[in-house]
Order: sequence, then C-alpha cells, then structure tokens
Amino acid sequence: ETHFFDRTFAGGIEFYASHFKKCPILFGKGSFALDATPDYLKDVAAAARAHATFQAAHASHAVRAIVLVRNPTDRARSWFDHKAHAYYGSK
Repeated sequence: ETHFFDRTFAGGIEFYASHFKKCPILFGKGSFALDATPDYLKDVAAAARAHATFQAAHASHAVRAIVLVRNPTDRARSWFDHKAHAYYGSK
C-alpha cells in the first residue's frame, strides 16, 4: 500500500515510481504495476489525483482500476485480527 494518492502525493511521481523499481518501463507500453491501497476509496481527491498523474504521463488510456468489495463483517474481523497481531505479536 503506497498511499501515494491519499497521503504522500506531495512526494512527487519519483517517490511513487520508487515503489515499483521492478517494473522495467513504468508508465510505458507493456508495463504492469499494481497499487493496492484500499483507502483510496475513502478519499474523494485520490481518484482525481490518480487520473491527473497518469494523464500527465500520457498513460491514462492504459490505466485500469479494479475494486474488490468484501463482506463488511469479514472485513471488520480481518482488520481487527491485523491490528491485534500488530499490537500483541504472534504467539
């Protein structure tokens, strides 16, 4: 989760690209990168920032957004388990 379009946008495109060093030609023909940051769905400006960034890179025609929606109860349990593990550690 890069959180680029919702938290660290001011870091610039070079900062964002640094998360995808293994992509041979970032934003170029045939390249593939995946930014899995679920918090983008809560930030109204994130979509506009993403669109503007890829449009400026002349890559907006090739950008695809995939949204996976989970059962809210399962998602809440997963979040709780994640936080509990981070706080208490593994046993």
